[in-house]
Amino acid sequence: MHETRFLLDANVFIAAARQYYGFDLVPSFWRSLEDHARTGRIGSIDRVKDELLRGKDDLAEWAQGAFAGWLVAYAKVYGLTVVTHETYAPDARKKVPIPNICRAFAVTYVDTWAMLRALGAKLG
Repeated sequence: MHETRFLLDANVFIAAARQYYGFDLVPSFWRSLEDHARTGRIGSIDRVKDELLRGKDDLAEWAQGAFAGWLVAYAKVYGLTVVTHETYAPDARKKVPIPNICRAFAVTYVDTWAMLRALGAKLG
């Protein structure tokens, strides 16, 4: 049986840390990510790491759009599923969301909760 491997977008980490899985409230979420990263089930790319280190400003917003094509391209080449909080927007023209790019290149994408369910994660 083929296990799905996931490639995480920066917004997955940012939303989790700032909104619903704070390090102080749900440390098991972060441990789960680390455990699954060690087994190769989840990962990301350097451009995501770079964005996380820079913070949220105009440059980070630009980087978000600039690396989206790289994220999807990497997932396509290695047969990975992209994990993002962005949603498909068929009429988007100015800032094209990652799901639009995924659909254009036949790359599967899911949100954090679908990934956690597929990984069998139990946050206790």
